[in-house]
Amino acid sequence: ILLAAAGLMVRSFLSAHKVNEFVPRDRIFTARMTLPTGINERYTKHTARVQLFEQLTERLAALPGVTHAVATGSLPGLGGRTNDIEIEGKAIENTATPPRATTDVHTPGYLAAIGLPIIQGRAFNATDGESGKEVAVVTNAFAAKYWPGQPAVGLRFRLLQGRERKPGPWLSVIGVTADIVQRPQDVDSPPLAYLPYRQDAWGGMNLLLRTTAEPSTLASQVRAVVQSLDQDLPLFDVRTLNAALERNRWFLVVFASFFDPGSRLATRSD
Repeated sequence: ILLAAAGLMVRSFLSAHKVNEFVPRDRIFTARMTLPTGINERYTKHTARVQLFEQLTERLAALPGVTHAVATGSLPGLGGRTNDIEIEGKAIENTATPPRATTDVHTPGYLAAIGLPIIQGRAFNATDGESGKEVAVVTNAFAAKYWPGQPAVGLRFRLLQGRERKPGPWLSVIGVTADIVQRPQDVDSPPLAYLPYRQDAWGGMNLLLRTTAEPSTLASQVRAVVQSLDQDLPLFDVRTLNAALERNRWFLVVFASFFDPGSRLATRSD
């Protein structure tokens, strides 16, 4: 019974990946960057991190064949942070289990780069996230869960941060996207909300470039652009988005195959 249940669970994970088939994964280059953000480091200050990625994405967008160049905290379908949240005007009925959200940050242009449609409102612009302009873009699943039956644009929520659940600033929803599976390995993942990088500048970020050329050919050019801004910043996990997704789910594919009667692995006799 346990094995059968495990098989069904894994197959559901694999099915969840198909929800993101609109993402042009075979035309996307990715690489991870980790900024030194310790005390007295170059990127200790929020403003230094924001400035770096604004300059970097601008230069990467000018590379031949690149149609979109953005930075994102988590690649599409590859995780995200989880936060307790508070919905404006709705009391938290059980403080032990408040509402939750999966959160991710990105620079402007990310939604267009991965092909995720906006169904209400708009995506982030270059000034969203400045002090006094705290905003969010949420998925349709987020809007349906926390504001059922009403337009989400213009409504607000805030993150409850740290062990003390200290309330952050109220975030005004400026857009609602179609749904995307961001945490496929979580059976009951909280709905997703995006924040502008200017508002919440993570130290660890992923570069994502959509290109008309073969993405794997961009590696040396991307490294050169990064080093033109900071010679001490290395790139990690340089690969296409397709390769990143396959790497993340290989064990699910193998495991699920043993519970799939039509699988070649399940029917092998050796």
